[in-house]
Amino acid sequence: MRYQAMGSIAVAVLVFVYPARAATISASGDTSMPSTTTNYSLTGTPSSASVSIIENVIDDAASGPWHKMVANGTNGAISSGQDVSLLETFTNAGLTPWTGWHEEVVTRTTINHPNDSTDYLFHQGTLSVQADYGAGLVGLTQGVDYTLTTVPYSGPSDPGGNDNGWEALTINLSPTKQILTGDKLVVNKSMFEVFLNGDIWHVDQNAELAQYPTVVPEPGSLGLLALAGLGVFGRWFGRRR
Repeated sequence: MRYQAMGSIAVAVLVFVYPARAATISASGDTSMPSTTTNYSLTGTPSSASVSIIENVIDDAASGPWHKMVANGTNGAISSGQDVSLLETFTNAGLTPWTGWHEEVVTRTTINHPNDSTDYLFHQGTLSVQADYGAGLVGLTQGVDYTLTTVPYSGPSDPGGNDNGWEALTINLSPTKQILTGDKLVVNKSMFEVFLNGDIWHVDQNAELAQYPTVVPEPGSLGLLALAGLGVFGRWFGRRR
């Protein structure tokens, strides 16, 4: 409460302080649109580094993929091939249901030729998916609740482990497991720095990832597509008569 003097009368002026709202990130798969970039830091030791990311996300056709910078914030360099844990919780803060989630590595490195390989990879076999539909977290089963599409490592062959990594992944949710407004999607996985570039994950060095929710076209868009289809059919039918 703050007091303001008015002549000889002290008048109480109530000042309400509202809690700050968490930032909401807008994203889509349209790479021609502007992107939001956020920064995070790994904690723990180099041999057991991890980061927990909790964000509100909106599918927005006016935004491009959301870029996430994950820095090595531990007290030392992380060896090539050493797993770090990424635990991500995304709340659908928009009105469009999410049919899935896409994530890919953006950072490139040089092995034989400039930028001929991704610099980081998602570790195959470490992915787990959960969701909260309003009654607490439940585990989602691959092949039942979702299918997984991946982009395997495409750089030079590497017996050190790169061949077991993914450059990108897409979680495709079944219709009954879509993430509606207010629902949460939890994605847990590990990633590592590649072997063959002869370098390590230095302190404060960033791994850059791009990600966004996947969605089906909005009902209005579906209606326009249907009308367009009828128009094409009508023109085809007219030519057949």
